Amino acid sequence: MARLIFRNVRLKGLFKRTSKATTFRATFAEMVAAYERDTGKSYNLNYPNVDIKRYAEHSCPTIWLVKENNIYLMTSALIGRTPPHHHLICFADGFIPYDPDSWEKCRATFGEDYFIQSIPVNKELQQAIEEGADIHFDITPEIIEIIAVYSLEDE
Repeated sequence: MARLIFRNVRLKGLFKRTSKATTFRATFAEMVAAYERDTGKSYNLNYPNVDIKRYAEHSCPTIWLVKENNIYLMTSALIGRTPPHHHLICFADGFIPYDPDSWEKCRATFGEDYFIQSIPVNKELQQAIEEGADIHFDITPEIIEIIAVYSLEDE
């Protein structure tokens, strides 16, 4: 199991921007799922006449867990004139881009493949961030468990 820790101080801006949005970008997997739900057909990359771009946006608030050369959360929100490549990002502890060992840690934790996993933002997650919780992701090959962890420092 891998545990990723995202600190509240860095999450607040990301969630604030996400909560203001009404339109969100879809991952490829979300576009395929929407196409299959809408048409009742299975999507196949070998069919060039199938265009799933019409499913590129949706209204469900989401953040993305991304693994590239580092690991981070980002909003999928489309807000105003924000260019599609400008998103607020919250790096997981130990996976910041300026750490020369970050890529090796990513590879050791999740392998060499890049991925984007869409995470729905529900009321409980939003409330936990507003109340100051850090967010931990416990990840196995089968499941991603999201845990709100509150600091005891203020008590």
